[in-house]
Amino acid sequence: MEQLVIQETDYDAISSKIACINKKYLPDPQIFSVYPNYELLYNSYFNELPKVTRRSYNKIKKLMSSNNYPIMNIGTYLRTVSIDHVLSLYLLPNSDNTEKNNHFQIINLGCGTDLRYFQYNHIYEERLERYIDVDFPMAIETKGRVLSNLNKKNPSLFDLNDNGGSTDGKYQLMSFNLNRNTDELIKQLELVGCDFSLKTIIITECCLCYIEDAKSIELISKLNSVFNAKTNNLHWVSYDPIGGTDKFGQIMTDNLLFQRNLKLPTLLTYNTKEKYSKRFSSIINSDISIKIEDMWEIFQTKIPLKEKTRVQKCEFLDELEELKIILSHYVILYF
Repeated sequence: MEQLVIQETDYDAISSKIACINKKYLPDPQIFSVYPNYELLYNSYFNELPKVTRRSYNKIKKLMSSNNYPIMNIGTYLRTVSIDHVLSLYLLPNSDNTEKNNHFQIINLGCGTDLRYFQYNHIYEERLERYIDVDFPMAIETKGRVLSNLNKKNPSLFDLNDNGGSTDGKYQLMSFNLNRNTDELIKQLELVGCDFSLKTIIITECCLCYIEDAKSIELISKLNSVFNAKTNNLHWVSYDPIGGTDKFGQIMTDNLLFQRNLKLPTLLTYNTKEKYSKRFSSIINSDISIKIEDMWEIFQTKIPLKEKTRVQKCEFLDELEELKIILSHYVILYF
């Protein structure tokens, strides 16, 4: 039951992303310039979903019809572009420009319906060695079936096998409950071809917030240990809500528990940027610089004026103070 409740949070994610696409927040001009199939990719996935699971499709469609809030759309836009921006920084070619050092892999823990593999394989096809999507078995089964169906209709866009992975083995869908033993996670990663000596970027996008504190610490510690035993080229990009020092976090916690029976075990534990950052800094090498920003900071300082003007034209918004409060409770951490 708990797995299903957490899985259904992905309905919010994909409904919000498609709403952003339909209202022209996404893709942003930078992504569109290098990956023009963005809109086609997500809309194709959504339109194919009812042939695999009508229940999930109906729930997502209902969420989309009720999404009339510019604040939610700006939040989804910032979540998407901030992660893509950080990833692009880590994917710049190394100065030595050797072939091995410029190749990389991405592991997306709690991937849900995220489809970044297709975007990044298009942009970095020669350098991307492996892309591993990890989630609960039911989520991975659904995703694999949808992608396999889409591949039969448009093989030039997807180039996948019958299980939803890529025909060359580069893209892997991996079933795993992150609450299980982390040694088992490492074994499963090995089985799908993970190279622990390769430059690796781990993504946890709204993932750690659903894991008990001790288990999340174990997960971070184990992955850091395994990858840094062979290379110092591990990067991590983590996006999550934080509770803050006001009433926002407690209200969010109470509402989610009451409305969905959904728990956020560490929302109030790591309720500030400093505490969220310490979750990682207490484990990783002290020489590594950890950066963390909230979405309001991103909106104010990282989005160019021309792009901010474009975004604000997508929908009218006059609730700037409310926007500031909400965006300041979502952070992106990266190192």
